[in-house]
Amino acid sequence: MLGGHGRLRDLLPGQLEGLGVTYADALNEGERAKGLVFDATGLTSSADLVALQQFFTPLMRQLETCARVVVLGTPPEQLEGASAWPNVPSKASPVRWARRSARAPPSSWST
Repeated sequence: MLGGHGRLRDLLPGQLEGLGVTYADALNEGERAKGLVFDATGLTSSADLVALQQFFTPLMRQLETCARVVVLGTPPEQLEGASAWPNVPSKASPVRWARRSARAPPSSWST
């Protein structure tokens, strides 16, 4: 499953097809995803992180066992205004945020 609206979004389908990976832009009712790929290269401030929550939260319960989650991003040092990202953790943070947001509203999040 693909999400996000960054500079890599248009390249991802071709790259995945070249690797023999089947992808979708949406899941049908009852379908399960083997993985989620989110292009976060278009995010430019910490306020944009809500896009991660909006993508991952509804899909977390539709993941198969041992599914993969990939977030493609731009290294902070390559962003203008990189100091706007001091509290953005790396690695599997979107998964933790999405799981947490299923139990609490986004206003209760902390980075």
